[in-house]
Amino acid sequence: MSRLSAAELIVVPSPGVRVGPVSFVLSPGDLLVLRGPNGCGKTTLLRTLAGLHPVESGQLSAPSAVAYVAQGPQDEEQVPLGVDEVLGLMQARTGSAKSRADERRTVLVGVGLDGRGERRLSTLSGGERQRVRFAAALLSTAPLLLFDEATSAVDDEGERRLADLLGTYLSTTGRMAVVVTHRPDAWTKSSTATVVLPDPSRGHR
Repeated sequence: MSRLSAAELIVVPSPGVRVGPVSFVLSPGDLLVLRGPNGCGKTTLLRTLAGLHPVESGQLSAPSAVAYVAQGPQDEEQVPLGVDEVLGLMQARTGSAKSRADERRTVLVGVGLDGRGERRLSTLSGGERQRVRFAAALLSTAPLLLFDEATSAVDDEGERRLADLLGTYLSTTGRMAVVVTHRPDAWTKSSTATVVLPDPSRGHR
C-alpha cells in the first residue's frame, strides 16, 4: 500500500495567502493530527491532500483514492434514508449481504450508535450525524481517510472513543488518516505524528 508524503509542500489558496511549507511522511497504519488556529489553512491543506486543491510548490505523493469527511452540516435533513441504508451505499460490495450487514452493525456499535441503524438520518442530532459520517469512512475501501473537524459536535468522551476506534482500525487495516481537530488531547494515544500550522499572517499562512 502506498504512503502519504509531503516535502516542503506549499499551497496558495488565494493571492497573498500561503499555507506551508509542510513536510511529513505517513506509512500504512499511521494517524497524523493536523493542528493550528482558525484561519491557518488546515482545511486548505486537507483538501490538497484529497486532490481538490493544486500544489503551488514542493512535492506531494498521495493515494488516488481517499475518503474525505468535511466539516459542517451536509444537508442530511434532506436525505430520506435510514442510517443503515446510507452506510450500505458507502460500503464496498464484497462478501455476502449478511457479512456486510454484520460489518455495518459492528461499526455502528464502535462509533456509539448501537441500535440506531433503522433511524432516519434526518432525525439524528448533529453529533450523531457526525458519527454516521465517521462510520461511513471506516466502511470505505480508501487507503487514506481525511477528517476535517469531523468530531466537533461530539463530546470529549465521544471524541476519545472515536480516536481509539480509528487508531485500532488503522493498525489492523494498514490504512492511513489525517485528522483536523481542536481537541488534540483526545488523539494523543492514537496519533503517530502531529503537524502544527502557524498563526495566519499576510504572505504566510
